[in-house]
Amino acid sequence: PVSSNQYGLITRERAEKFDLLGQLILNQREAIILCGAEGIGKTTLLNSFKNARENIWPICLLQGRDIVDFEQIKTLLVLTMQEHQTALLDHDLTLMLSLCEQKQQKLVLLIDDAAYLADGLITALTEYALQNPVLRIVFSVTREQLYLKNITDRTVDDCYFMELPALTKSQTATFLQENPLLFNGKTNTQAINDKLLNKLYLHTAGVPGKILTELPLLITARQKKIFKPSLKMALIICAIVMSVAFVQAYKAGHQADTLNSQSIVSSLPIKPVKNLPVKQNVQAIAKP
Repeated sequence: PVSSNQYGLITRERAEKFDLLGQLILNQREAIILCGAEGIGKTTLLNSFKNARENIWPICLLQGRDIVDFEQIKTLLVLTMQEHQTALLDHDLTLMLSLCEQKQQKLVLLIDDAAYLADGLITALTEYALQNPVLRIVFSVTREQLYLKNITDRTVDDCYFMELPALTKSQTATFLQENPLLFNGKTNTQAINDKLLNKLYLHTAGVPGKILTELPLLITARQKKIFKPSLKMALIICAIVMSVAFVQAYKAGHQADTLNSQSIVSSLPIKPVKNLPVKQNVQAIAKP
């Protein structure tokens, strides 16, 4: 059994899916469909499975969007078998499969993003695998893609379905704690509080791929909110300082103007007032 911290599987439930996939490949003749939302971790699981089991079985991992036709897949299967067993260099695929069956060996074909395969190719591959019991096939698709493929490939309904679950909120918190450096080496769990965790889970529904995408955006948005009040306060303080400086400058200028006015007045010449003699004033008043 594989523990949840191996191969980036994140949770115990995913580790159980990993082990189940191995058991199905060993015992299940029908093709397997690994299903889950975009970013749920299907590619991670397939890569982890190849890395963990390729010393036991020859495993061919392909991307559906890169596959042209059935013959191309057969050629890649031959190359995979030859890499795993150099003694098979001069054999074709039919003979290789026959030798595998004699040795009770399995040849595993993993196709990620299988929805991009040409219409009818899943049907052709699953029927070929039923004719060659040593060949095991796993297709990876989302639920929406599976619905569309069910229209073009009639054998989809005959496959074994295995769905990869999303993380719960507590598992999301654990995922963040076990991955302290999530982007650019700057984000750590100290930046994650309950409020941010709730918002992150609301935005991502526990899908790991979305968590890795949304987390830096939410942290950046939060930092901007913290920065805005600080900037506003700084602008207020700056305005107050400028106002005080303006008032002081105005007062200083007013005092300077007052002193200048006083100095101008004191410097003006004072002309004496000539008063008439008192006697002349009296006589002037007494005349009829």
